[in-house]
Amino acid sequence: MALWGQGDPRWIVEERPDATNVNNWHWTERNATPWSKRRFSELLENMKIDSERIECVIKSIATVEGEATANNRKGKLIFLFEWNIVLNWTGKLKDGNNEIEGTVEIPNLSDENSIDEISIEVTCKTSDAESDEVLSLMRSEGVPMIRKQLATYLDELRKEFGQKLILPTKDNTSPVVQYKETKSVSETSRIFQENKDRSANKNSGVLEATTSLDMKDTFKCTGDVLYTFFIHAPSIEMYTRCPCTINAVPGGNFTMFNGMITGSYIELVLNQKIVMKWRMSTWPRDQFSVVTLLFEQKDDCSEIVLNQTGIPASQVENTEDGWKRHYFNAIKMFVSTVISDRCTFLRFLLLNTSI
Repeated sequence: MALWGQGDPRWIVEERPDATNVNNWHWTERNATPWSKRRFSELLENMKIDSERIECVIKSIATVEGEATANNRKGKLIFLFEWNIVLNWTGKLKDGNNEIEGTVEIPNLSDENSIDEISIEVTCKTSDAESDEVLSLMRSEGVPMIRKQLATYLDELRKEFGQKLILPTKDNTSPVVQYKETKSVSETSRIFQENKDRSANKNSGVLEATTSLDMKDTFKCTGDVLYTFFIHAPSIEMYTRCPCTINAVPGGNFTMFNGMITGSYIELVLNQKIVMKWRMSTWPRDQFSVVTLLFEQKDDCSEIVLNQTGIPASQVENTEDGWKRHYFNAIKMFVSTVISDRCTFLRFLLLNTSI
């Protein structure tokens, strides 16, 4: 039994202005869903994305599905949320009359992903030169702006509901708040600043010093299937979950990951070798690397050997992480759940694409 005045503060209700559930010490949950939906509307609708030639705007939120809750357990705040958001956008050339329409899908805004891991997929309802130009702006400039607004939502979610869940004591002193160890929202500010700095370099056209990268990995599928994952648009879209444009011939261009990756094919040797010019949209303008992929069929797996030269020195870690996470690991996950041999792969393609 504790001495008078020395008891566990969880039970000293007379010290509380509300005299119940001291400082929300026991598990307390608040529904953040209605507030979240309002903030999405305020942060995203009517957002403008402009350039010298093009003007775009997020017209409306088509759908917003999901929920968000803020929880307090023993002074530790835990935020749980999962959202699937679809936006409608329009755009046009400033000297033109044709209005281009499209959508933005955000399928994985959740507490399990950091802000830079959230997918933002931009598509257009039409396909022509004018539409492609407008779509390119939405992907290169609109996506970072949307991502920044989502970071604002996450920051405000913490502040808005953190203050309500951690109550002051009777003398109006606020306790120290402990957050559950999750992806840091403050980290997003650093990411956006880095992206902004890289964008400034990109627009200035100043080329960086370069370095190279060598990687090797194995996959539980045949070599011809693995080769297909780098030259066939429907196959690429299956593991990236992003629209792409692929013209897999020498000199043909490609665009992947909502315009984040662009380039052109230099050499293709069926099921054996791919050489391509390759760049990320955050690199300085006109700075391309050269990627060589070698494919080899092993007894029980397929091996890929990657050599990449001409990478901006400041981007080599991001580039290596991108290959691992968005190419190699994504392909492995897709292979493990869907296909392993070419016959199964072709049957899957026939069922899921128009080829």
